[in-house]
Amino acid sequence: MAKYRLIGARTQLFLKYLGYSLGPLIVMMLMGVAFIALNQRYSRLNAENVIERGLDQLHTRIDMVLGELDSVALGLSTDHQLLSAARNILREPQLTYDSYRQLQLIFTALMTTVQSRAYLHSIYVYVDNPNDRMISTARQYSPLRPAHDTGWIDPYLERGGLGSTQAFSVIRSYEGVRLLGIPDRALTMYRPTFALGFLRPDGVVALNVDLDYLYSVVRSTRVYEGQHVLVSTTDGQEVLFVPGHNVELSGPNARTLNSLSNEMENRSSGFVEIEGTIYLLSHMVSETGGWRYVSVVPQSVVYRIPHELRTISILLFLVALTSATGLTIWLSRRSFLQMGQLVDVLDEIERQGGSLPKGTDDQRDRLSEHLSYSVMKDFVHARFVPIKASERRYRRRTLELLAMQSQVSPHFLYNTLEMLTWKSYEFTGGPNEITTIVEDLAEILDYALSMDGEFRALADEVQNAKRYLELQARRKGREFSVTWNIDPVLEDVCVIPMLILPLVENSIQHGFHHSGSDDQIRIEAVETGPDRFELRVIDNGEGIDTERLVSIRDDISSEKAFHEHIGLYNTNKRVELAYGSGPWGLHIDSMQGESTTVRIVLPILFF
Repeated sequence: MAKYRLIGARTQLFLKYLGYSLGPLIVMMLMGVAFIALNQRYSRLNAENVIERGLDQLHTRIDMVLGELDSVALGLSTDHQLLSAARNILREPQLTYDSYRQLQLIFTALMTTVQSRAYLHSIYVYVDNPNDRMISTARQYSPLRPAHDTGWIDPYLERGGLGSTQAFSVIRSYEGVRLLGIPDRALTMYRPTFALGFLRPDGVVALNVDLDYLYSVVRSTRVYEGQHVLVSTTDGQEVLFVPGHNVELSGPNARTLNSLSNEMENRSSGFVEIEGTIYLLSHMVSETGGWRYVSVVPQSVVYRIPHELRTISILLFLVALTSATGLTIWLSRRSFLQMGQLVDVLDEIERQGGSLPKGTDDQRDRLSEHLSYSVMKDFVHARFVPIKASERRYRRRTLELLAMQSQVSPHFLYNTLEMLTWKSYEFTGGPNEITTIVEDLAEILDYALSMDGEFRALADEVQNAKRYLELQARRKGREFSVTWNIDPVLEDVCVIPMLILPLVENSIQHGFHHSGSDDQIRIEAVETGPDRFELRVIDNGEGIDTERLVSIRDDISSEKAFHEHIGLYNTNKRVELAYGSGPWGLHIDSMQGESTTVRIVLPILFF
């Protein structure tokens, strides 16, 4: 009977363990999905921002080229001295010695302009002449239609030739004999020339821009692999089209990008489909140059990182799911076996009238293991855990109470001293000796209360020691002759707080047992090496005999606290804890009847 109930409980136990395992996995899966979605959104926004900055940089650089090109064309078309010499040369039937020299000067000036601008390929200068000649940086003195570029004059003639007064630019192809160094296409800017005193043009200056240079500018601004960039005029004429890396011939072309860009005039970016592939399209129009800049990046490139994260997450989830399922099966099977053994024992007890069966040692061990684990688990959760939690709460409350007490008492004393100062002011109507003493004591106490374990400047330590000496002078009823020798370089060195005061107190308490007028204390801070300095307190008191000096040194360096020189002991231990092992620490030297020197070796550290 019990076995049938055990078999019926297997499903519940398996589902229970499976729920324990799958719960955290489902939560992690949901968090992963949310993270991937956020990462995908961030990737798109980041891609749009990066591409927009790239296009903005591209149009800025190209606009600079066009602006400088226009300035060069304007300068040449208004250089009357150069144009007058060109007219004389081109209108002569043949070159003379003087005209040849002038030709060389013109050619040198034009070549200087070309060579100083990487984007400029060549310059043509033409004025109306019966010989149909022109001057160029490519062939100096050549026919109007040179063999390497027979069609350069056609756009100018199509717009009226000598009757045209407007400057314009066109994208054209080189027609003629293919020569080394001559590109396939060029951006040519035409600007008419005028003879001095005439309103009708008599020639034209043409500047040919090397499109390979602009290609290199476009390539340098691309930020994604597979990114296509199109530069075109607002009327749709292609200027540059730079396809992405490793793209097929069926990718987007310039005409398609122009068309899609026109459809997205109200948006700066968005996803579009081109021949079955999704792209992120971004575009902008230059307000100065009037050109359009279009960029498309495959969606797979934009979302490459989110897609990789999604793949990794799915693989990790499948591995975790497989592991959790296997672990659940193992735990369930182990529990089934233990519960089955327990049921067998109970059935045997019933059959034998209440006595325990002998069984094998292995069976008894497994049963004992299961029962012991269950009993110990119940005991720990019912007894031990509540006790430990209560103990932790008690300790926390105790620490909080001690912290509050340690803060209340010193602050109460400081506030009381402040009250005494103001009461003294009220009694005398102004500052007096009592207010001075109380103010010095309050300043020393405030300095000690602010000692939260951080370092202080050596200058602050000196100021605090001076207040203490003023209080001791009033208390003892006599002045101490104090000499300060603090190296200005060391004033900003950081030291642990309350470092000088215990040394000064030691000199007054143990060095001067008699009242004399020649009591002298010398306080020094001297650099003793490239990375260290010594803080010294020297008094001319009674000094220490040799036996007592050895005992004091042993006490200071021992591990036990003592009472007579607790100030020196605490100071030495604080230095060791703050700066670590090494040469840092407190040292004492003395000559009986002459003087005592307490010095501390410290590292030079700045804030």
